[in-house]
Parts: sequence; C-alpha cells; structure tokens
Amino acid sequence: HPSMTRYVVAHEFGHQVQWWIAASLEESYDRLLEEYSEFRGIPYSNDCQGTNWPTASGEVFACDFRILVAGIEVEYWPHRGITHPLSNYEKNKSWWTEKLEMMKNEVHC
Repeated sequence: HPSMTRYVVAHEFGHQVQWWIAASLEESYDRLLEEYSEFRGIPYSNDCQGTNWPTASGEVFACDFRILVAGIEVEYWPHRGITHPLSNYEKNKSWWTEKLEMMKNEVHC
C-alpha cells in the first residue's frame, strides 16, 4: 500500500540518520539512543524484537524523524504508551533542528 511504503522508507531512513548523528557526535549508537530516550522522557530499550518493537528507543527515534523531519504519514503512531512527537512539537523539533544543523558541517562530498 502506498502509505505503508511512505512510512517504511521514511522510518528506515531515520535509522540511517541516527547512525549519522552518532558518528558526527563521535558517540556510540546506543549512547545516542540513551540520550534521546532521556530527552523524550521514555525508558531506554534496545530490545526491538516482537512485541517489544513499539517501545524500543531506536524505533521511536526513527518514527520521530519520520514525523518531525520528513513529515511523512504523521498521523500514524505505532508506539503504545509513548506520546506522539507532535504533542510537544516545539521542544521535539528543536532537538532535531540542532542536530541536523550540526551535521551539515560533517557532510563531505
């Protein structure tokens, strides 16, 4: 279905951005997720298997990217018990703006 394709592509690209941000900050992938989880006020979890997928920090990160940066399928939020990133838009968007601005200096063509 076209909407699912849009969702999956933007979500998976969010994981790539996650690795890019971690590398730019010279942090481990897990440390970035720990910091992001604290910022979002959610428990850190790296268990994305089966029914744990919706609460895994990396999956929330990727969906937040999809919504706050890519603006793709913003009404779809599969993360039970975690607030939608638009519920605190200004705060959440500011984190992404800061990190993406920082990353612009890291791009090498």
